[in-house]
Formats: sequence, structure tokens, C-alpha cells
Amino acid sequence: MKQTELAELRDNFAASFWEKFRAVAPSDIINVDETPVYYDSPPRKTLARIGASSKVNKSQKHADRLTAVLSIRSNGDKLPILFIVKGKPGGLVDKQEIPTYPEGHDYVVQENA
Repeated sequence: MKQTELAELRDNFAASFWEKFRAVAPSDIINVDETPVYYDSPPRKTLARIGASSKVNKSQKHADRLTAVLSIRSNGDKLPILFIVKGKPGGLVDKQEIPTYPEGHDYVVQENA
């Protein structure tokens, strides 16, 4: 697709959007995006004595991650970051770990985060 066609498509979409949502206040239009945040990555190499097993547990093979949900209103107001953490709602992560996280953001625990 040519650049001019893309620009025309964008302009047509914007016109159609604002025609439909003209009566909606800019503070009620929210752009939301989510991104994974990796932490505690597993090592790339393991050390083992000669002849000993260098097997890594399944739970240690994958980096731990959480999901950050970023939102901004069309008037420019940023909303608090929503962090989605994997765990059982009402479980240890929810009751013991989440309360230690920094204030000013929102946190939720989901089993399939």
C-alpha cells in the first residue's frame, strides 16, 4: 500500500471515528496498551560437576513476568499503571506479596496472567 493510500485511510478512519464519538468527552476516550515485564530471568548456562546432572527444573526454565497495562485519556491524563501478576486470587501472592508493592498503581492477581 502506498504512503498516500495509508494517509487517506487514516484520515477517513479519524473522520469516521469523530463523527461517531463527537458527543463523547475527551476524558472518556482511553487508549490502553499492555506489555510484558520480565524479571528474574533464568541463566543462559548452568554449571555442574563432571558426571553430575545439570538438569534445570521446569519452573526455572522460564523468566518470571507480569503484565503492565498502560492507559491514557485523549485529553492527556495518564491513568495509574495496572500490573497483572500471575497467582491465585486470594492466595499467597495476593495476600502477602501484593501489599509490599509500591503505592500509586493498581495490582491484580490472575491465574492465567
